[in-house]
Amino acid sequence: MKTKKHFLLAVFFFFCFSGFSQDHLKFKGIPINGTIANFVNELSKQDYIITNTAIDSITLKGTFVGELSRIVVEAGRAGNLLYKVTVYLPPRDNWMSLTKRYDEILKEMTIKYRKSTPFYYFFEPYYNGDGKEMEALSRGKITFTDFWTNNSGGEILSIIESKEISIEYEDDLNRKIIETDKKNIINKDI
Repeated sequence: MKTKKHFLLAVFFFFCFSGFSQDHLKFKGIPINGTIANFVNELSKQDYIITNTAIDSITLKGTFVGELSRIVVEAGRAGNLLYKVTVYLPPRDNWMSLTKRYDEILKEMTIKYRKSTPFYYFFEPYYNGDGKEMEALSRGKITFTDFWTNNSGGEILSIIESKEISIEYEDDLNRKIIETDKKNIINKDI
């Protein structure tokens, strides 16, 4: 079921982001482009602190939307082409506080990026208002997401299984380059 949700979201993004990108998407005023090291250096100037590193990702912590958050910066080509930034707000203990904060952020993102495309779904036997939303969430039985797309990429606001709100910023141009790289590697080997 989880795989099906991810597949549906991937298909949605493929069609939404298939237009031509003219500019790179920005995160906190910094273009999502270039090397992961250069991007993280710019974030460090805004008081973000590195907490973990890997070949294609770096995790930082810092304040975002007024909360101490975890920020994951992702790149392809061994860290040489940045394409995505995901912010994870601290987990919440109950559905009401989670959806209240979600709605606050959704309102502000709607002002900035205009109307979103919502995708809210509860899988059986759960439904919104049953009092078991947090159980459903931890079991992967809820999809609670709003999407925004533009010529540069897209933003995704979600409530995720870890009881966190995530905000993703994905640059379309660099995502397409990385996808092409992956296809070329596969085609070369097969």
